[in-house]
Amino acid sequence: AASPLKSVSPPSTSASSTASTRRVKGNGKVKKTLPPPLQVPEVIEYELKEGLRYVKPYLYIFQSAIKGRWGGKTLIEMLKAEFLSATEEYYLKAIADGRIRLDDKIVSPTTILKVSQTLSHLVHRHEPPVADTAVVVRDVNERHFIIEKPASLAIHPSGRFRHNSIKFILENEQKMTDLKFAHRLDRLTSGMLILPKDGANAKLLVEMFGSGKIIKHYFVAVPGKFPEGVIDITHPIQKNGRSTFEVSPSGKPSQTKFKRVGYNEALDLSLLKCRPFTGRTHQIRVHLAHKGFPVHLDPIYNPAKKKDGDLFSAYNKSKQANYSAAKALLSDQLSNVESDSSVYAST
Repeated sequence: AASPLKSVSPPSTSASSTASTRRVKGNGKVKKTLPPPLQVPEVIEYELKEGLRYVKPYLYIFQSAIKGRWGGKTLIEMLKAEFLSATEEYYLKAIADGRIRLDDKIVSPTTILKVSQTLSHLVHRHEPPVADTAVVVRDVNERHFIIEKPASLAIHPSGRFRHNSIKFILENEQKMTDLKFAHRLDRLTSGMLILPKDGANAKLLVEMFGSGKIIKHYFVAVPGKFPEGVIDITHPIQKNGRSTFEVSPSGKPSQTKFKRVGYNEALDLSLLKCRPFTGRTHQIRVHLAHKGFPVHLDPIYNPAKKKDGDLFSAYNKSKQANYSAAKALLSDQLSNVESDSSVYAST
């Protein structure tokens, strides 16, 4: 059964929804009636259903300053080249309807873009669902919060996710406003996050993570029996698409050490303890995929799972069950893992 959660009210982006008029200087005659400024709605609502958290579809305004490489192009040329998620027909209609504007003004598809302008796009936004696992605050002191981040939640609003993110869920449900973030975890990764309470502590945490005074360990399940001993992978990593990465000689220096700490024969899954010594995006996932042991159920770097889509998609019940079974069967091994960081010591 659906479980509605309380509504939240984001600030409006404009003061009035009524049309405005422009008068000709000198004679006071009305020259033209302008459309009302684009606005966002007053209410955002969550809904919990069948183990997933949904955000009810809502109106939202995407805004962007015109980038240097866009300048001099027509509006429709830029949209077709830079934003591939919609068709040319959609963009032409959105421009004609006033849902795509420049500096809040209705323009034509052939308008030449200038770097000083702001592009806005009013959409009816449908965020993908995420797991309805609670975001738990594990510790609070005068300097920071420590929270347990569930898998499937992005930390910041990004891409397809806005209100289904750690930032907005904590603000909307636990009234934790003006949050600071000193480190991050991938959306599909669960784990502990330290959230500093102010800018000074955020700066201190960034310095401590950067200098290695705070060490991060990860546990990951991979298909097959991973080799014994400490495996040190130092392959450079570079970006190879809009949001994916790969091992490449021309990439940035990257180092991760792995140690198998458990194996489940029934599932043919190894449990690894990992320590990244550098902080490249998707570093652990890329290194393991290159080694031939892609992360279990990884929708990007595990070739056998790419076709399955996101683990937390509403239609993917069988994949969620597979994930839950693997997590349950490995939990006993995880609880018995010794906290031994000596095997990862830098030499």
